[in-house]
Amino acid sequence: MSDNTKEKIKNAAEELITRKGYKDTSVKDIAKSAEVAVGTIYRYYKSKDEILTDMGRLDLKDVSYSQDRRRKQIMEAALDVFGTKGYTRTNMEDIAREIGMSKGSIYQYFESKDKLFISMIKESAQMQTIFNRTENGTEQATIEDVLTGIGMTFLSIFKDPQKIKLVRVIIGESPNFPEIGELFLHGVVEEAAERLGKLLKLHVPSGMDPVLVVRLFIGSLWSFVMLQEMIPAKSKKYDYQDVVKNAVRIFRYGAFSKE
Repeated sequence: MSDNTKEKIKNAAEELITRKGYKDTSVKDIAKSAEVAVGTIYRYYKSKDEILTDMGRLDLKDVSYSQDRRRKQIMEAALDVFGTKGYTRTNMEDIAREIGMSKGSIYQYFESKDKLFISMIKESAQMQTIFNRTENGTEQATIEDVLTGIGMTFLSIFKDPQKIKLVRVIIGESPNFPEIGELFLHGVVEEAAERLGKLLKLHVPSGMDPVLVVRLFIGSLWSFVMLQEMIPAKSKKYDYQDVVKNAVRIFRYGAFSKE
C-alpha cells in the first residue's frame, strides 16, 4: 500500500511541476492531485526536493513557472548558437551552456536538436498573423494601397534581428537539410502568398494568377532584403517606405498597365 501511495505522490509531483513549474507547485497541490492528505506526503518525504530525489528527477527544479516563456528563451539561445556555430556544429550542450540550464532541462521541452530547430521555424511561421493587418478595407482600396500594405508588412518582419538571423540559418542549412527549407517555404512563403493573393483578386487583370503576382512582388522585395539586411555591407541603407513606394510604381506600371 505504501509503495502505491508513493507512486501516486511522485506521479502527481511530476505532472504538476512540469505543467506549473517547481516554484509554483506546493506540497498541498501535490497532495490534492494525488488524492492524499498533506500529512501523508510528509510521512514519506520531508520536502519537495526529497520527492524529486526519490524520482531521480532533480532536474525538475529547473522548470520555470512559465513554460511558454522558457520555451522562447531556449529557442532564442539556440538561435544565437546556431547563428554563430551553424546548425550541424551545434549540440544541445552548447545551447544549455548559452542559456545557463542543464541539458536535461532542455530535453523537457524539446526531444532533440532537430525538433528544437523545427519548432523555431514553426514559430517564425506565426509571423503570418502580421499579414492580417493588410486584410482590412481592401475592397475599397486601390491596387497601389494593397501592394503598399503588403510590401510594408513584409519588410517590417525583417526589422526583427532574430527573424533575420533565423532566415540566415535556414538558407545556410537548407542544402544539407532540404526538409528545413521546405518547411519554411510551405509554412511561411506559400501560405502568405495564398492569403495575399486573395486580396488582389479584385485588382488583377483576367488571365493573371494573383498568387503568382504576389510572389513576384514579394520576390522583388526579398532581393532587396537579401542585399541590404542579410549581407553585411557598407552600402547605402534605403528607407523601407521609399523601397516599397518605388517597387509599387515599377510593378504597377508593368503588371497592371493597360495594353
